[in-house]
Amino acid sequence: MFASAVSIDHKGKAFLQYAKHIKGFDFFANLPEEELQAISDRLVFKKFARGETFFHRGELSNHLYIIEQGSVAKLDAFDRSVHSIDVSSHYSFGYMAFFYWQS
Repeated sequence: MFASAVSIDHKGKAFLQYAKHIKGFDFFANLPEEELQAISDRLVFKKFARGETFFHRGELSNHLYIIEQGSVAKLDAFDRSVHSIDVSSHYSFGYMAFFYWQS
């Protein structure tokens, strides 16, 4: 087995603690513990800097984003307006792409 070239922080324990309370997404609330554990083992924690882009309109994505802390803004490149989305901890988005992604 090869050692990982990069250290990945999965934050699996934190996910398990709040999985049943993720706002806007009831799917996790009904999963058995072993399935939640399997999901938590595959999580990748990433810290985004202020102003960093998650993705652009039209891009394919297979990610589920769970906001641990902070806020999100939606920028429309066509009309140059910013639509602030007030989110609280554990707000999630992208779950349709995450569950229906086909490679």
